[in-house]
Formats: sequence, C-alpha cells, structure tokens
Amino acid sequence: MLSAGISAPLFAITAATINVSVRSSHNVAPERITDLTATTGGVQGRIELSWTAPQTYLDIKVGDYYIRWSSSSVNDAPFTGDTTAWWNASGGQDLYGWMNDPGENLNFTVNGLIPGTTYYFAITAEDEFGNISSFDIKTQALAQANATAGLDSTVPGSILNLTAFTGDNEGEVKLFWTAPGDDGTSGQLTANLPPNFTPYVYKMKVSDFSLAPYGGSADAWWTMAPTVKPVLISTAQIPGTEQTVVITGLTPGAKLWFGIKAYDDGGNWSFTLNVSSATVSPDVMGPSPVTDMVVADSSTANALTLRWTAPGDDGTAGDIVNGRFRIQYSTYAIAWSSASAQVVVSSSMASGEIQTYEAGSLLSDSTYYFVLWTADDGLNWSALSNTAMGWTLDNIAPAAPTGVTAIAGDAFISLSWNTNTEDDFSAYQIYRSTDNSVYTNILSTDSLSFTDTGLTNFTTYYYYLTAKDGSDNESVASDMVYATPKTVITDFIIPDVPGGVYGEFSADASSFTLRWSMVTINSDGSACVDFAGYRIYRATGVWGPFNLINQSTIAANTEYTCLRSTQTYFYAVTAYDSASPVNESGMSMCADTTDELNLWIAADGAAVRIPAEIAAVLRNGYDEDIVISTDSRKSADENYPSGRVLRSYNFETRKNNFAKDKVNFVFDKSLAEIKIYYYYDIVTDSDGDRVISALKVKESETRNSLALVWFNGVEWVKIGGEVNTAENCVRILTDKLGSYQLRVAPRATAFSVIDGPIPKIFTPNGDNLNDECSFYYDNPNSFAPSGEVFDIRGRKVSDMKFGGTSSSVSGSLVWDGKNSGGQYVSPGVYIWQIKAEGKVYNGTVVVAR
Repeated sequence: MLSAGISAPLFAITAATINVSVRSSHNVAPERITDLTATTGGVQGRIELSWTAPQTYLDIKVGDYYIRWSSSSVNDAPFTGDTTAWWNASGGQDLYGWMNDPGENLNFTVNGLIPGTTYYFAITAEDEFGNISSFDIKTQALAQANATAGLDSTVPGSILNLTAFTGDNEGEVKLFWTAPGDDGTSGQLTANLPPNFTPYVYKMKVSDFSLAPYGGSADAWWTMAPTVKPVLISTAQIPGTEQTVVITGLTPGAKLWFGIKAYDDGGNWSFTLNVSSATVSPDVMGPSPVTDMVVADSSTANALTLRWTAPGDDGTAGDIVNGRFRIQYSTYAIAWSSASAQVVVSSSMASGEIQTYEAGSLLSDSTYYFVLWTADDGLNWSALSNTAMGWTLDNIAPAAPTGVTAIAGDAFISLSWNTNTEDDFSAYQIYRSTDNSVYTNILSTDSLSFTDTGLTNFTTYYYYLTAKDGSDNESVASDMVYATPKTVITDFIIPDVPGGVYGEFSADASSFTLRWSMVTINSDGSACVDFAGYRIYRATGVWGPFNLINQSTIAANTEYTCLRSTQTYFYAVTAYDSASPVNESGMSMCADTTDELNLWIAADGAAVRIPAEIAAVLRNGYDEDIVISTDSRKSADENYPSGRVLRSYNFETRKNNFAKDKVNFVFDKSLAEIKIYYYYDIVTDSDGDRVISALKVKESETRNSLALVWFNGVEWVKIGGEVNTAENCVRILTDKLGSYQLRVAPRATAFSVIDGPIPKIFTPNGDNLNDECSFYYDNPNSFAPSGEVFDIRGRKVSDMKFGGTSSSVSGSLVWDGKNSGGQYVSPGVYIWQIKAEGKVYNGTVVVAR
C-alpha cells in the first residue's frame, strides 16, 4: 500500500502490465506567499483576505494554510521585529485540505473581529508532503498586510416614549422608556469592546432648558441646550421591554428636561428622540443637630475656638455641599434664635469631619455661651445644638484711681481717693517719691485712705496710685498729688455747708450734673482760710445711707458730672478743710435725679421737697444763696389749745454770707411739699391695735386725728394737711417754710373753716408785713370753696384767692386788702363770707393803717 509522499520502484504484475508513476518524496518547502492582501469586509467585524498559492517543488499542490492575526503588528512592542515571537503570540486559524495548484487565486473571510479595529496578518503554506513555507514576504519585510474590521452600519431604534417622574428621594428623577434593538428593533444593545471601548449603550442629556428656545425641536434641543448633567447607561434590556433608571445628585426642587439616545457596538447612534420634563425631588430633610460642640482650650482675651463634629446632609447621612452654619453667642443665657445669630458661614463639610471656628472680637474676662445650627444646600436647618460654654482671658486693667488727695499734717500725709467699681478689683498700689522722678511702691491696700507716717517735716512728698484686678492687670497711674508735712495748729472750726445746690441734666439727658456755690466761710462766719476741698455723697433714698463717691481739692471746682442711671439717686456735697483732724461740714441740700430735679431737706422724721420749678429763688435770690437748715424740737411753750404736739420742726432760711442773715420769703408757687412722719411712734397695744404710743391714737383713726399747724410769726395756725397712711405721714403743699408741728387735733368730716381770719386786724399797704389775712379750712370731700368780702353796707368788695397752703383735703383762702379793681380799701370793718358744700361761713375782719 502506498501513501502520498512515499517513493517506491516500478514493478510488473504477471496478469497484466500496469505502469504506475509515483512522485518521489522531497523536503523542499513552498515559496513564500508574496501577495497577501487584507481588506475591510462589508459585515460588522469582517476582514477579507486574498493571496496566490505559492510555487512548490515539482508543482505539487499546496494542501494547507496557516493564518495568524493580531491588533498589534510585528513592529509593536514587545515584538519589535521578532516575527516568530509575534506569530506565537497571535491568534488565527489553520486551513486544512485546500489542495491548490501553484498560482491559484485564493480568498478567505475572517469574522468576529472587533468592528473598527485594525488587524495585522501573516500566512504560511504547507505542501502535500508537509513542507511549510516561511512567513509571507510582507511579514518578513515587517510590512504586514492589514485592514480595519467592518463596522455596524445599522442604527439602533429611536426612543420616543421617554417619560420622567419626580423621584422618591431627595435630588432624584425616575425615567422610563422602551428598550430599542441594536439594529432598529432587533438585537440587544451591547457596549463596544476594546480597543474602541465605549462603556455605555445609552446617553442621556439633562438640561434646565425646555424645547421652547429651540423652536420645539427635540433634535435642536439635543444639540444646543446646555447640559446640567450627562448620564451614561451601560446596560440595556431586551428590545421591546420597559427600562427604568433613577438619576440622583440633581438639584432638589429644580425642573429639568430629559432626552435619551441609544448607541450600539458599531458606534451607531439612534436618530430622533422625545424630551420629557420632571421636577427633581426636593430636599426636605435637614442635618442632625450638633451634640458635641465644645470650646477648645486655646482661649485668648478676645477669642474662643469652637470645635464640633459635622452632621450629614440628611440627618447623619451624606456630606454637606454648599451648606452653611449659624452661630449665636451671648454672655448670659437667652432665648436662642437662629435669626439673631451673629455668625453665618457658608461651608462644605464631610459627615463626621471635625469642624472648628474661632469667634473673635469678644469681651475679655467674660463667660460666653454658644449654640449652632447647620443647613444643607437646600437651606434645611438642623435643630439647636448643645450649648457650649467658655471663658475669655482678662487682659483689661482697671481704671486709674480718681479723686486722689493728699493732706499734710505734722510728720504725716493723709491720702484718700475714690472707689474703683470694677467687679474684679483687687487692690490699690501706692507709689511715693521725694523728687517726682523715682517712685517706690510703699503699700498695697483695698482701703480708700492711707496715712503715711514718720515723714520729715518741710520735705515735699509726691504720690500716685494704680489699681490692680484679680488677674494682676495694673492700671495706668492716677493723677500725681503732693504735700509737705509740717507742724500744724489744731483747728476745730468746720467749713460752712455748701449753698446754691441744684441738679441739671445734659441736653440729651444722658448725664446729670450737681452744682453748688464756692465755700469761702466757716460755720461761724469766719473766713475758711484752710479750705481743702469738696466731697460728693450719693444715696438711693433721701435719708441715706450716703456713700462718698468723689472728692475735689479745687475750691472753684463746684460741679460734679456723672452718667444718668435708671436708678434714682440723691446727691449731696460737703466741704472739708486741711486741719488735723480734718473738719467736714454738714451735708448740703440733696438733689435727686428724677425728672423734677427736686431739692430735699431731710430731718429725723420730716422732709421738704422743693421742685426745680420753684427752687431758683434759693440761688442768689436775695443777692446771696439761700441755705435751708432744719432742727427738730418739742417744748412746753409750743402747746396748741386744740391738740398735743407729736413732732415740731423749724425749717430755717438764711443767706449764705458772713453775717448769715435770716430771710423770710415765699416761693412763686405752692409746690414745696412738707412731710412730717409719725411712724416712729407706732407700737402695738395689748388689744392688738397699732397706736401712736405717745398720743394713744389708733393708727386706723389717724385720718381724723392728726393735723399740721404752722407758726405765722405771731401764733400757731391749724392748716390741716393730708394724712397718708401708706407713708405714715401728714403732707401739705405750701409756698412758705418756717416752723411746723404735727399735732393730735380733731379733723372735720365735712367742709369746715378751721382757722381765720389770721390776723383779725391787718394792714395792707405793700410793705410785705401783715399785708393779707388768711382763712384755713378742712375739705375732706374735696369741694371747691369760694370766698367773698363785703363792706359794712353789704356791697361786694372783692373775691378771695386761694392761699399758699393746700392738700387734697385742706387749704386756705386769702384776701389782700384790695378791691376788685386792685386798689387798697379804706380802713374799717369788712364782712367775709366763705361758701362750700352747701354751707356758708362768715365773720368780720378789720383793715387798719
């Protein structure tokens, strides 16, 4: 038996003679293929190859072909011209049993390649005896046959039923459409493969522009509308089935328009499209409240650093992008309100990230409370955070001490100064020098005075003070003062009480100034040659206690100014001398800070209030300032026939001069208020009733039992007054000072003339002596009385006028001795008549010359 490719000798068969020609075996390989050609196929992923069968030894047939291809050529790394290495690394196909004659034109189709990809080819041939040629001549020359795999030219089906809906969660939109085919309606869309890898099968456009600006054309919208967010989708459903996608990360609450196109693995786009719109799901959930805010330890005098953990965009989830936070702070607990926050900062922050903020421009040495709110980009605010508390350091020194005075004595100097009012005040530092150059700290004290003893007489000593607080901050120096100790003669004569006192407000009512006249005399009328200064006292009530708040060493400095307070204060001034010990005058009249700017004279159990409206007469009203003094007395010779004396006072007026001349005057209006109190004498008796102990009058009966009387220079006159059981006093408004008493005296229950005429004989002539007569009445029911005067024949002469003493339940009428035309009447007897509450009172009065 013979096999192809085996040589054998010829032999004869006896039955017949058969001539068999057998080709000899050989080992000569076919020649190289010279014309391998590759061209792009007309089908996606196809390349067409063609070549001519090579020449063989003795023209034997070519039985098999071996083809290799790759997207890399033999020239590419890592081969770089190594054809054998390239061949071994490449894929391909072996073609068996072709049995072609040399010179025969051959073709082969390669399918399944990546569309659009360039491939490089090599080929060898094997004859029927198993001899294999070398690589084709193009490969050998490193210029391989190559071609690009065929592309898919059929576009996917168009998507015309895209529908957009508001999503379920913040920033979402849901989209629905019917999946198209890869080629029209057939074939499932798949993404391209490497090397032209396109990892999506749908491209969606999201825009905040509608179709209107583009004439309603979806194609124009796709090409021209600005894109808010491109969306690429990598998977597709079976053609004809519904496909759904949820787009996230959109602006909550925004209205957006959506369009979609399909893209196949051949790089073909679907044609037309529809555009659908929807409103993005709004952001309704705010960040969680911060619960761990603290004030860091790195505090300074004017700044505190806050630290906290950032919450999420929604509760604790998600990072906050383009959010913000608000910080409110206060030095005391308040009703927190984000609208009142002092700090608003825009910020992006990752959930769980540590945040810090430095709050600056704070007050030093102060406790601060902080709260925080956080908002996401939708301005959904968190609830109130926890409250963080911190303290700023104290770097503010106290104010320099004021009012420093130095008064020399025999081998000593007495220093005094005003109080510092800082809450953290600690002590005063006293510095001394004998040359006003080099100073030594000689004392630290919290007192308001110091006597420096053991000094050398006739040597001048200089002093200044500073103030320190609890943080050891020291003030600047006070004004420098100096004094020279020397042997002194003891002086016991005190300076006179300052006169001309009054108070006034600044034009904008923000400050109050106390003014007075300069003191030049002593209490005995002698010249005050050792005058040293003034001291200002203040109290919250007319009876004190009065506290020293300021002092001055300049005689002509007769005013003191301070800021006005909502608290009503009473200010008074004294004068003091340089004697040892120091002699200080009594207190001046008090000036209050009410709107009326009253002056006050207070005694033990009595007070006189003089409004500024009538007080001007006390300032140089009689060529000199008027000083009012008071004393309380009770003596047997002051008994009044109709009552017992409970209290007695003399409000004396004198000129503020060397002679201290007494002066009697009346105010312009009856606005001076006199109050005499009886509460000092109230006790509870054995029956449980509150009674005035000295008079055995029950407190409940005081309205009908107490009255004021006034000494008119001749006799005591009952003038009544209003009993004020709330203040336990009897009060009256008057235009006169002088001597007043509070007595037990029955009070009328209806209108009654209680005294008058006083005097019964008077001499009206304009000399201010005995020029008028007065009638005093009780008026418990507040009827308006009227008074008239008639001559002896019954002809009306004049009407009476209301007098200078009145209250809500008492008052007075006066006749000045003139007729209705204003002329003084002739001497004689006249008839007076007073009417009130349906009653008529009358009598006679005598006018004399």
